[in-house]
Amino acid sequence: MKLGLGQINTKWMDVDNNKEHILKLVKEAKEQHCRAIFFAEMCLTGFSSDAQRLLDKISYQEALEFFMKAAKDNELYIGFGAVEGSEGSNYNCYTVLSPEGQVVNKYYKIHSFSPGGE
Repeated sequence: MKLGLGQINTKWMDVDNNKEHILKLVKEAKEQHCRAIFFAEMCLTGFSSDAQRLLDKISYQEALEFFMKAAKDNELYIGFGAVEGSEGSNYNCYTVLSPEGQVVNKYYKIHSFSPGGE
């Protein structure tokens, strides 16, 4: 199985720009006959420990729909990280989608980064 690792030069809080670069890599992965491509955590927004600020920029549902379409359109497994909000709590979530755009797995980071406190 051939896998792709999608690393973009994420522009802080520029979701449209980051989506454009992500889609280029997804298409390239398909052209290179990859079966899956995996992106970093918070790849649409850039990293921040202020999770609510990221959710205000793009909801988890919006990110999920973007990647579901990309997975279906390119017939690839896609993994991506985004902030997911639920019942007043926010989670750093990594989601893997099938080529049909269905959620295959989710992982919630339980030991979040805390500057200077690790």
